[in-house]
Amino acid sequence: MAHRHTVHLVDRRGRGLSQNAPPGNGIATEVADLGAVLAATGAQDVFGVSSGAIVCLEAARVLPAIRRAAIFEPPLFPGRDVPAAFAATLNRHLDRGRTASALVTGMKGAPDGPGFPACHTDVAARTAHRRGCAG
Repeated sequence: MAHRHTVHLVDRRGRGLSQNAPPGNGIATEVADLGAVLAATGAQDVFGVSSGAIVCLEAARVLPAIRRAAIFEPPLFPGRDVPAAFAATLNRHLDRGRTASALVTGMKGAPDGPGFPACHTDVAARTAHRRGCAG
């Protein structure tokens, strides 16, 4: 994409190399952060993958600065609410700063494209742990 567009990779709070997300961090904070990036850069097009896709969808709904949004594999639960046990487990891991555990929970629990085999989630967890993500 970068060969045809200027690309800004946003390191969302509590992900990547950023600090753990502060208490109360949620979709509204994520959309506000994306809005600040758009304002600072003049960008009008957004692309989001997985949970970033959810942020982009909400941002496109509420931020007039967004002209186009490309969305890839949003973890949606079509026709039903997010299962309470899944959401509770995911939030518990995130609240405790256990990034790798949250990653694996999300990969196993969210209907996100073609199923993700358990062996891959175990590899992802070990890799995240080796790279310094909290477990």
